[in-house]
Parts: sequence; C-alpha cells; structure tokens
Amino acid sequence: METTYFGTLDDGHVINKYTLINRQGMVVSAINYGGVITEIIVPDKNGNMDDVVLGYDNLDGYLNDSNYLGAIVGRCANRIAGAQFEIDGRTYWLSKNSGNNSLHGGKNGFNKKIWHIQEKKVREGNALRLTASSLDGEEGYPGKLNMEILYILTEKNELIIKYSAVCNKKTVVNMTNHAYFNLSAGQTETITEHLLQVNSSFYLPLNEDFVPQGTFNPVEKTDFDFTLPKHVGKVLTSKDSQIVLAGGIDHEFLVSSSLKPVVRCEEPNTGRVLEIYTSEPAVHIYTGNFLQSGQSDKRGVTFQKYSGLAFETQHFSDSVHHKNFPSVLLTPGQQYFSETKYCFSVKL
Repeated sequence: METTYFGTLDDGHVINKYTLINRQGMVVSAINYGGVITEIIVPDKNGNMDDVVLGYDNLDGYLNDSNYLGAIVGRCANRIAGAQFEIDGRTYWLSKNSGNNSLHGGKNGFNKKIWHIQEKKVREGNALRLTASSLDGEEGYPGKLNMEILYILTEKNELIIKYSAVCNKKTVVNMTNHAYFNLSAGQTETITEHLLQVNSSFYLPLNEDFVPQGTFNPVEKTDFDFTLPKHVGKVLTSKDSQIVLAGGIDHEFLVSSSLKPVVRCEEPNTGRVLEIYTSEPAVHIYTGNFLQSGQSDKRGVTFQKYSGLAFETQHFSDSVHHKNFPSVLLTPGQQYFSETKYCFSVKL
C-alpha cells in the first residue's frame, strides 16, 4: 500500500490517498474522506493503462461534490420517502436532503465521514480496510452502527468490495459504493457508446419523487430490456415515460446471485469490459442524468450529462415502506454483510 497526502479539512483532519497495485499494474486508490474510490486504472485492448472512474485530483473537488463520486453511501442508500420510517411502532425522522425525502443517508451521510484506513492481506489479495462508526441518532437513524469495508484488489484484475456492520439497537442498513465508470477513460466525454447488458427481467418504476412505486415491471418489450447488449445512447432518447421522468436511466433492476454477471458493460473503442457480480437483490443503474455540476474533473474536463455510469448494488430503495421488498432491518446480534465484485478485462 502506498500512502500520499491529499489535503487537510478545516477541522485539521488530514486526508490521505491509499493505493493498491497488483502485479498486472492495475491500480485502486481511495481516500479516507467518504471512503471515496478516486482511481481505478486498468488496461485497454492495446495494453494502455488508464483511469476508468470519474473523480477529482484534489480534496476541494470532493468537498464540493454533490454527485457522490466514488463514495460509500449509507446508512441507507438511495431515497426514503418522507424521510421517515417506523420500527416497532416508533417513528424515526431523518434529515431531508432531496425534497421531502432522505437521500443516500442524509445531509451528512457516509460519503462525508472520515474513515480509518489500513492495509490488510486477505485470501483474495491485498485490501484496504476501512472502519468507522455511525452514532445513535446520526441523521435521525437509531442505534450505533460499527462498519467495516474491504476494498480488495486481486491478481485477476478484480476489485471486490465487502461491507459488514453490527448495531446495538434495531436500525436499517443498506450500503453501496457510488463510483461512476467511463470505460473509455476520457477518450469519449459520455457513456452513450457503451454497450450495456443487465441480467434482469424486472425493474422498479418510480413516482414523481424518484421513489419506487412498489411494483416490479417486466423489462420485456420495453426500453429497460438490457438482457441483450445495446448502446446506452439508444435508450437515453426513449419516449418511455419513466426514462423521460428521470432524464435517462435512474432505476433499480431486480437481479439474482448466480454464476452470471448481473451487469456487463463494454466500451467498444478501447475494448475494456466491466462485469459485476453481487450478493445484493438489486442494482441501481444511473446514467449520470444530473452530472452537469460546473466542476472540472481530474482531467480538467467539465462534467456533463451522461459523463459516467453508476452501478449501485444494494437492497431496493425505500424498502422500509414496502413489505414486498427484502428487509433492510438490522437487529443487535446480527451482522450486515454485502459483497460486490467488479471484474475488468478486455475484448480484443
């Protein structure tokens, strides 16, 4: 592990960048602010190494970022309607940061937390071990939560993320990582030419507040059907009311753990391929519909609509209000666990 200085917060906290490199030259870097993944450097079909995640080259970029670039999000990913939920008849009120809803853990979610990072060797390879605590009442959530997250770099050019947590009071937990991928590594400014395939037969339609309606709609004969590879750009111009509402894809797809990847994404010009496997029941796919931030990235290019693709593996949004969704409740004595594997390769 290499450690380099990245910046200092106003309160004096030093932010460092921690870097893992495997024998193939693949690089994974993260900072202790938000657990942000700042770099994933992988080869293209010609062996050229370049960075395939959006981000900044300075701390101020992440401090001013509103798009959760590369960050750990929680305590509960995506939206909770009305910023409230009940456990055992008691209502808990969360901070509102998306209209009347709570988004990605609230105003000061895990994306703004200072994580302790150290190197750890695990069976699969070298890892960054991130630990932090979320106190009882933080952003309105009940119970103290102790979290451990592993960023594991394997010799097969895989990044494995393992999330675990324990609590001392009943609470809700649904963590994910919000990295945005552009597999062209900046050769194209948008992801419209990326080929996307999703191993899913159902997606969750949204209401006008971008909260799931609670139903599972079949993808068959809709523009949400990615069971065969197709260019992302062809979907972004769809007249489908759901795509028009979101300005693109900003939806969850029902997936199942299997030997097949739940997502396969290919950038034809560079030949880079990303395949994703997960223990989670859903992947929230976001085509960067609101990325126009006026901020410049680490290449000096201003973010624009569709600059990157996010694949948020998680339980369903707003699960606390839908009994037909898998539960996100965590009780004392249980351990929350989630695993997602990002496999990088090339198509020659």
